[in-house]
Amino acid sequence: MTFVKSTPPIAHRDGKEHRLELAFVRDRAEVRILGEIDVLAAPDLTRLLESLDLLATTVHVDLGPVTFIDSAGLKPLIEATRRRRRDAMPPLVFDACSRQVRRLLDCAGLGGDPLLDVDAWDTLAVAALYPPGRYAAKRRRCTRPSLS
Repeated sequence: MTFVKSTPPIAHRDGKEHRLELAFVRDRAEVRILGEIDVLAAPDLTRLLESLDLLATTVHVDLGPVTFIDSAGLKPLIEATRRRRRDAMPPLVFDACSRQVRRLLDCAGLGGDPLLDVDAWDTLAVAALYPPGRYAAKRRRCTRPSLS
């Protein structure tokens, strides 16, 4: 038996829109994301993914119909992946990604893994925040004793 729930299209100020669809098929939940996933869509996606944390089932995410995604749209997916790993729950599995999504995942160092490799994301983020040469130089400058 399949149960499908879809939000009505939610319009953004610039005329673009997004929509979220949820289906329960056999032993898994399927989420289909359509349109633009940005700072306006992120809260809706966060609420949906948090509500699925109550289920002990694998969640398949279809990002094929996404026409635009930015880091704000990627954040709920990363947070949900982390929560599910931390709580030893079945994973989020990314079945399809549009070209736009694939490009963002590749740029963020997350591409190529249908389970969203958040460990690679964390390593990349730490490296960007603390480049080896620059961080060491700042630390030496801050710990240098005063000459007075």
